[in-house]
Amino acid sequence: MMERVIRSASDLQALANRRTRRAISRVVLDLPQNDIFVRECEREINRNLHACGCDMGALFVVAGLLLSIARFALATPRPSIPGTIALLFTCALVGKVAGIVLAEIRLRAAIKRLASR
Repeated sequence: MMERVIRSASDLQALANRRTRRAISRVVLDLPQNDIFVRECEREINRNLHACGCDMGALFVVAGLLLSIARFALATPRPSIPGTIALLFTCALVGKVAGIVLAEIRLRAAIKRLASR
């Protein structure tokens, strides 16, 4: 993994491609308009560059646990343990995918904001 220095709009657009980003561990923006806006976009890009969706997956699992507790407390026929495990697994998977997609959207939005300047 390497650090990539971005000096032009074309270098910036190359980050939109996932294959191009694989070997990059960190992005440094060395653009002519080196101001607070550029630093904020740099942080946003680096935060979402290799996001794995674990944060969102964990939030979905917590929501699934709360839902499971409510189901056990309120349901007349008690929910099954395998059904509860399947629910939590599904919550984790959906959350992870949602986290990855959201990170990709944020990354592309930061690139687009910088390119439009």
